[in-house]
Amino acid sequence: MAYSVNEQIGPFWVGDVPLSTSVLTLSDRDGNGVDLSSATGVISTIGSASLVGDTIVIVWPTTSAFSLAGPNLLELTLTTATGSVTVEPAEYIVQAKTGWHTLDSARKSWRDAPDSDVALYALLDTARVQVETYGSALVAPASVLPVGDGYADFFVAARSFVQVEEGYYSFEGSPSTFVGDSDGYYAYTGVEAPIVPLRYKQAQLMQTRNLWNAAKSDPSGQMGDDGFVIRPFPMDWVIKGIIRPKNPVPVVA
Repeated sequence: MAYSVNEQIGPFWVGDVPLSTSVLTLSDRDGNGVDLSSATGVISTIGSASLVGDTIVIVWPTTSAFSLAGPNLLELTLTTATGSVTVEPAEYIVQAKTGWHTLDSARKSWRDAPDSDVALYALLDTARVQVETYGSALVAPASVLPVGDGYADFFVAARSFVQVEEGYYSFEGSPSTFVGDSDGYYAYTGVEAPIVPLRYKQAQLMQTRNLWNAAKSDPSGQMGDDGFVIRPFPMDWVIKGIIRPKNPVPVVA
C-alpha cells in the first residue's frame, strides 16, 4: 500500500534549526487517512520520529540538518509486528540567501503563485537559470585590499558601477555591508553571493509566471474558460528587454 504525507514541510533556510516539532498525517493513494494503530513505530531519516495516535511527530535535531539548498527529502518507514512499510518521501525546500527571489518574496508579488513550495521553487529556479543564461554574467563579491594609508581599494567588475555624472560612479546592486574601524574608515565585508540586479529579479518573476502559464495551457495555447486565450512564450521580448536593455537608435530626419 502506498502512503504519502499530507502536510507541507518547511520551507527552511540553510543553517536553520526548527524551534518546534512537525506533526504529520498520512493518506493512501485514494486520499483516505491512514490508521496507524497497527504500527509499532516509525523511523525517520532526519531527527527522531514517534507515533502519537494517527500522527507522526518529527523532532528536529539540535544542530542544523539543512546544509544544502534546494529540494530535500524526508523519508519515513513505519514498522509493524510483522515487517515495515516505506512512506513516499516527502519533499521540502531549503533556501539560501542568493539575492534572487525567495518563496515569500515571489508570493508577495504574485498572489496566484502555486501553493506547493516545491512547485514554486522549481519554477523560480528554472526562470533564474534562463535569466542568467540570457543576461550578462553576474558580478562576484567585491574584494578589499588594505593599503598603507589605511584606506581600502575595491576590486569589482566595472559593470557594477553606473556613471551618474562626469567622474562619479554609483554602485548598482544590493546594498553592501561596511564596517567602521577605530579611525573612522570603512572596510567592505563582502557578500555571500554575486549581486543580482533588480531588473534580473523582475525578469525572473515574470518568466516564472510565464512558465506556470505555459504548464497550465493546452498545446493550442488556450488556457482558462469562456474562450479566454493566452499565448505563453518561453521568454518573450518584454522579459529579454528587461534583462538586456537596448539603447534607442536616433533617427536623423
